[in-house]
Amino acid sequence: MKYKTHLQNHTNWTIALDRGYLDIFNDAFILDAKYEATTGAEVASKQVHLTKQDQLATALENTRELFDGNLGHYKQEKIHLEAEDGALPIHSKAYSVPVKHQHSFLKELWHLESINILKQCGPTEWATPTFIIPKKDGRVQWISDLCKLNKVLKQKVYPLPLIDEVVSRCADHKFFTKLDLTIMYYSFELDDESKELCMVVTPYGKYQYQQMAMELKPAPDVAQCYIEKTLHGLKEQDVEVYINDVGLFSNSYEEHMQFIKTVVKRLQEAGFKIKPLKCEWCVQETNFLGHWLTPEGVIPCKKKVDAILKMNAPRNY
Repeated sequence: MKYKTHLQNHTNWTIALDRGYLDIFNDAFILDAKYEATTGAEVASKQVHLTKQDQLATALENTRELFDGNLGHYKQEKIHLEAEDGALPIHSKAYSVPVKHQHSFLKELWHLESINILKQCGPTEWATPTFIIPKKDGRVQWISDLCKLNKVLKQKVYPLPLIDEVVSRCADHKFFTKLDLTIMYYSFELDDESKELCMVVTPYGKYQYQQMAMELKPAPDVAQCYIEKTLHGLKEQDVEVYINDVGLFSNSYEEHMQFIKTVVKRLQEAGFKIKPLKCEWCVQETNFLGHWLTPEGVIPCKKKVDAILKMNAPRNY
């Protein structure tokens, strides 16, 4: 199995897992994770493209919990996972952590423990290895290799929207807002039975997931189901959700501001959090689900077009 990531300097790093150890080619540098709190007023003040920032600030009033930089916690129910009938416990060895990355690994491990995503535990029947990689911005990404566990988990399917249909409904509007939910999968707490399946082993001990890991097979279905429940009844009011991406679109500026207020209130009441730096507020063009949306319709993303134009011509036919 191989995992690939992409750094800001456009250098491709391949992280290869083999024989129970993690081999990171060359010496990729991994930064510590960054968690920052902000307020609705601060978010509004940074939207320099808006001539009426005060209206956005008003729409984002009373949303301090939404932007507090902490882990979200879905308040309605816990998540239940089931292994297939007759499935035997799977226990893997820990992956070694390169000396260069031990500090980042431990710091992220301790952080995940401090916010109750992981809980230290003793001997267990189940265990899966874990490692870290750099995100696009070079900051640490915690990854659990749950492939073997996923093979024996029962899959409860929930339909994901077709991206082409979502994009076609979003296009041809004058105003767009794009919300990114902070580490959304971790917002869902596992029930006690499910926690017994979701154990990780590291060179520094064993830990039990308290929240749903993004690598779990049912995670996208669970996330889509509960975000749709949270925003139920707003579909006809021009909102689209695709797992952790929420898109709002309108033709009236005033209506759009009121709609933002309604949606963020729903999200906060359900226990979700928003990452403001990855959101876009009341813009006229945006990249949503890999498609560039404008008031005139959908056009190709410039980055994708540029990538094609920069490709070398084929040398054999």
